[in-house]
Amino acid sequence: MRLLFAAAFGGLMVVAAFSTPVLAWQCMARSTNGAVGMGSGLILERAQKFAIRRCAAAGGNRPGYACSVAYCR
Repeated sequence: MRLLFAAAFGGLMVVAAFSTPVLAWQCMARSTNGAVGMGSGLILERAQKFAIRRCAAAGGNRPGYACSVAYCR
């Protein structure tokens, strides 16, 4: 009985470890000057915010250039 519970628990842990990244949104933001930022999160808005923030940190926040989300999946 213990072996059954241990195997079931181990199996659930493996499934949880491999399924978590699949559930996350991944977004890429680009600037007109070529700066790129990637962001990921469980909520779409949060992934977009991270991508734009990283794009701005990469140099996309200079005058005349703006970062925008290119895609999310």
